[in-house]
Amino acid sequence: IVSGNGRIIGSSLANGIASSGEDLPLAEQSTDAMLRASYRAMSQLSSNGQDRATLIDTELGAMLVSASPLKHQAGLDWRVVVVLPQSVITAGIDRNALRTALLAGLAALAALIIGTLILRSLVGEIGALTRAAEQMSRQQTPAPLETQRRDELGRLSDAFDQMVARLDASTHQ
Repeated sequence: IVSGNGRIIGSSLANGIASSGEDLPLAEQSTDAMLRASYRAMSQLSSNGQDRATLIDTELGAMLVSASPLKHQAGLDWRVVVVLPQSVITAGIDRNALRTALLAGLAALAALIIGTLILRSLVGEIGALTRAAEQMSRQQTPAPLETQRRDELGRLSDAFDQMVARLDASTHQ
């Protein structure tokens, strides 16, 4: 709370406040940087005739400042100033953004690893099918593929094994 002539009436900050019996200190000359920055931001806000919260750049960084007049018929001319550094306001948002980015990165890495393992499995089974077909082309009987898959690749392997068995049976008759 600041008087009309810029003297600190009270503050939630302990630094820069005069002890009892002393003159009230000027906010502009406070030993506390936050009080000085708050007063300058409030002065800038008041000179614009605004009483709503506004983001203002100060020497301590961006601050959300709200200043409201507190006047009374008895001559009271004070301003109630509320100041929050933007870093305090956005700290939770920044933490959540970092967590989200890390989780997205981990999810992408997990998807890449799972995809690689699936692809490696498929390539291995297609390679076995290719080697068996090459053996057939050289008129050799390949060992059964014996796949446990129930998808198209499993059906192809089963059909290939049946074809090899029929060819082998027909050549040995």
